[in-house]
Amino acid sequence: MAVLTFIQLIQYHSPLQFSVIKDKEMDFCLDLLRTRFVDLSLAGRELTRSLMAVCKMPKMKEFWNDLVNNPKNLPLTAGGLPQFLLSKSPRWLFAHRISTELEVKVNFMLSKVRAPVVNRYSDIFIKQYLSTPESELILPELIRFVIRAVHPSNEILGSDVLQRWNFILFLLQNCKTSQGLNNCMLALFYDWILFDGVENNIMNIEPATLLLMNVRGNSIRVLGKPLFVTLIDYLCKIALEFHPPTQVKTRKSVLDAIQYAVEKRVIPSFIPILEAVPEEARTALRKAFPEFFGEDPTAQRLVDRTNTNGANGNGKPLPPSPAPQKPSGDLDEFPMDTSSLSDPDEEVALPAKASVAKRRPKTPTLGKRSRSSEQPSLAQCVGMMAPSLQPLFVEMAEGTDDEKCQAMENFVMEVINEGQNYDMDDCELLARTLALTIKPIYDRFALPENLTDESFEDSVQSPLFILFRRVWEESEDSPQRHRALNLLAEMTECLPDIGFYLVYYVLFRKTKVIQDEDRDALADLEALCFAVRRKNQTTDEDAQTQYEEFVANCMDRCGRQDHRMVVHIAKFLYREAPRVTKDSPLFAHAVISHIDAWELRALWNLVLQRRLVMFSDKACANVVRETVKWETIEQTFFWKLFHAHELKTDSWIIELLKVVDFKKHPEAAIQVFESLKDTIPREEVFREVLRREPDDADDHTFSTLAMQWCINDSPANVAEMFAKIIAKLVQKKRQANKHSSPAKEELSLEHVLGHITAIQSFVAENDRSGGKKARDGGFTQMLYHASMQLALAKAKESASPSVREKFREVFSLVAEEEPEEEEDEVKPIATKKVKKSSSEEKTGKKRPAAGKSTSSRPGSSRLSSDEEDEPRLTRPKKHRNKSPPTVDTE
Repeated sequence: MAVLTFIQLIQYHSPLQFSVIKDKEMDFCLDLLRTRFVDLSLAGRELTRSLMAVCKMPKMKEFWNDLVNNPKNLPLTAGGLPQFLLSKSPRWLFAHRISTELEVKVNFMLSKVRAPVVNRYSDIFIKQYLSTPESELILPELIRFVIRAVHPSNEILGSDVLQRWNFILFLLQNCKTSQGLNNCMLALFYDWILFDGVENNIMNIEPATLLLMNVRGNSIRVLGKPLFVTLIDYLCKIALEFHPPTQVKTRKSVLDAIQYAVEKRVIPSFIPILEAVPEEARTALRKAFPEFFGEDPTAQRLVDRTNTNGANGNGKPLPPSPAPQKPSGDLDEFPMDTSSLSDPDEEVALPAKASVAKRRPKTPTLGKRSRSSEQPSLAQCVGMMAPSLQPLFVEMAEGTDDEKCQAMENFVMEVINEGQNYDMDDCELLARTLALTIKPIYDRFALPENLTDESFEDSVQSPLFILFRRVWEESEDSPQRHRALNLLAEMTECLPDIGFYLVYYVLFRKTKVIQDEDRDALADLEALCFAVRRKNQTTDEDAQTQYEEFVANCMDRCGRQDHRMVVHIAKFLYREAPRVTKDSPLFAHAVISHIDAWELRALWNLVLQRRLVMFSDKACANVVRETVKWETIEQTFFWKLFHAHELKTDSWIIELLKVVDFKKHPEAAIQVFESLKDTIPREEVFREVLRREPDDADDHTFSTLAMQWCINDSPANVAEMFAKIIAKLVQKKRQANKHSSPAKEELSLEHVLGHITAIQSFVAENDRSGGKKARDGGFTQMLYHASMQLALAKAKESASPSVREKFREVFSLVAEEEPEEEEDEVKPIATKKVKKSSSEEKTGKKRPAAGKSTSSRPGSSRLSSDEEDEPRLTRPKKHRNKSPPTVDTE
């Protein structure tokens, strides 16, 4: 790894100003290469590819010449370059060639990013990683990582998620120099020129094969030249010049790789690629691979494989033969899609129009169903249909837009309207056939760029929306409506986005064209949900919950299809179905997880304009409680929208405090502080904050909030709230002791005293650091406030000896009781002090005892003197307001 890393650094340091450090790096690499050549050979053929990028530099040129032409000059070696080329690099090596952050981003794009939003994520990727001149050096490593380390599952390969060949095309288009482009093409075709036919993985051959198939005939240009011609020229050049002594073997490897891709049906034939090669490039291709232009048996195997196979225009693998010979290698990850219109071993008798298998432009996928021999292909499904229906499926698969819509009209007329003439027991097979036929139309479904009434109406002119129209127009008890709903419910197996498309159609009917005011907007959606539940035999479960999940799933499908539709669909569903959308955690997450800053601004404006209501005072706590499980950006967006509603309730704070872990949920912790810091809350919220553990060194929730309350509100109000809660806890404790039953109060007196200890520690720490009293946030005034003093005194009276000992520092804030022999003296003095409370001269020396117990606090004598008058103001007030003032008498 060290040599590979430094070789890459040498390329980064090519500019003249880095010549000194570049020389040192080259010396380091050459020393390792010459002295530990055998050990380095374990890195495999990837080390050779890296050396080829620097082999023309003066110091490296000599070593490269020895490696290629004079391997005996290298110690402990016998084979030189072939030794490297025969040794395959371990898979983990490719992940180590790029940063962890880059690896995560690439895996995300190749597993989550769908076609409608590829451009947005591509722009972000370019801005973050490919915007500097040096970034071109990482492109070959990215291509090698994608080819060797990223092997998508069958489900991803069968979906419209960004494919590997498309991502590599995106990387090639970001090459800025011819040298960088050559390095990228070498990384792309590296597994072709080293193909040995013994132990190979088709996933290493597939990206370059599909790239050639998809860029042929296109006008894509890189560095001013057509990319397809550039790739063909480079392939011819590298086959002849990669290693002249092994030229024959290299050419054979390329031919074997192409043959292997055709055999495994990555492409149906190599003929389309050969036919797309322009005349000016044919000379080089003829020189490098004469087999393509003669009667060589190899050529026949390469180009004549699909006389009975259907074309696969999108380059995805075709179905396997009944018993294909499985070569060694990791081939289980490669998808053998059974959803193609053609089957290589079966001829389907179709109407005279044309063979569906031959004219089918795109291979659909089967949704979430796994590949199984029990699932018939589309061609088999069409063959099992009634003769009168087969031409309709051919039209929907191959015709123009108008022909497809007309075919669906005829289908609805025959199957839905005249269903008595058709065996509806075969509804599942009929639904599968219809879904697979029309699925390619909706793989790229998106909101019109310029949304007008005309463009909106044009967007619903497709076969599926014709079926929705029939459901919309029929009465609720119509058998035709029930028949159509059952068909749609079965179609969800292969076309899971049907619910979203139905919402889109209803939005069109209600808001843009027809304005059916008397029509229940989402009655059809609820009916479809019931039909799906009946199909899945889940009608016994809670209907409300299942409908809420169904609507949330429709919203999630909308975001996955095109994030630009989220605002329109969310606004519509919140207005028309508040029963299952407002205050729904599932639906809120489905909306927020698919928006960006632009959609957030749009939703935020709608909320402020009172045109969108997502949350209410009554049940918003349900959503808040679930947000702690969301991603950080999702929580950020949620709180923006939540606070825009300006709800009057604070019940959500209590619910949030019950579930939040301030270590695991920092986003929620910040919202708690933001909502509570400005003013002291009501008692119920105050008690909920007090329930947090006081001895957690990393969780200073209450101490931080208490300081803010003292600063922004008043230390006296905080002290009175403390005193009120302590008095209630003392009273409940006494009542529990009197009735010999344990208190059921979740908040204990010891818990509150623990928080006061934490506040006291903060004040002491502030004193030790030389801080002034103004810096303690009013804690000192709060602790020595009269109401707090009185409450702590009563807490001390009711506390057990162990509690007194544990919270000795807290109870030291109040005056200690005098010994019994002085009790007769204390009472008269205390009485005099009450009578002379308004005099200028303070009498009695007993009060400074409090100062003595807290002598470490600067200025304690002054505060103790101030507090002597406060109890006389507080106690009468408490006696007037509290119905049982008997707390002073025992």
